[in-house]
Amino acid sequence: MANVLVVYSISGNTKSAAGAIAMGARSAGTTVVLKPATEAEPEDLVQCDPVALGSYDAFSYIGGGLKDLFGRSFYPTQGRLTNKLTADNQLEIPSCMAPLLP
Repeated sequence: MANVLVVYSISGNTKSAAGAIAMGARSAGTTVVLKPATEAEPEDLVQCDPVALGSYDAFSYIGGGLKDLFGRSFYPTQGRLTNKLTADNQLEIPSCMAPLLP
């Protein structure tokens, strides 16, 4: 089955939602990697099949951990995430990340 990467920020609600996504995917026989955004690496985004991203609302923007992951991932993954399936928790992808995500 697919390898799924679930990345979440540090808030308790987002972590709970990430756990629920992981549990559902595992019950379908999928391998799941569950990581806080601060521990995820750019190569994690490349190695997974779909990716789920979750963040708390930080004044109508994403949390710092996920923003940091995007910043660290931009150049190392550029052009390598085309057609990657994504799921998000009402996450607004910064325009600078548009070339990386479908």
